[in-house]
Amino acid sequence: MAFVTQALAAIGIQKPASDTSQLIWRKVAHGDLHASPRAHLLMHAIAQRITWRTEYDRAMTAATGRPPGNETSATPLAA
Repeated sequence: MAFVTQALAAIGIQKPASDTSQLIWRKVAHGDLHASPRAHLLMHAIAQRITWRTEYDRAMTAATGRPPGNETSATPLAA
C-alpha cells in the first residue's frame, strides 16, 4: 500500500491517509454475531486489492506514458 501511495504521489495524486487509531484487532469468537461473514471479509480484501492495482496501473501509465505489463512480449507486434 505504501509503494502505491508513493507512486501516486510521484505523479501528483494524493491519497488521504486512513485513520487507523480507533481500530482494535482481536480474534473473532465462533458464533460472534457482530463479526462479518468470512466470505464478506474475503470479497472486501479482493476488492481492496483490485482498487490498489488499478491505482498503481494508473500511476505507472501517467509516469511512463504506457500501461504496465506490455514489456514482457518476446515478439514485436505485427503491423
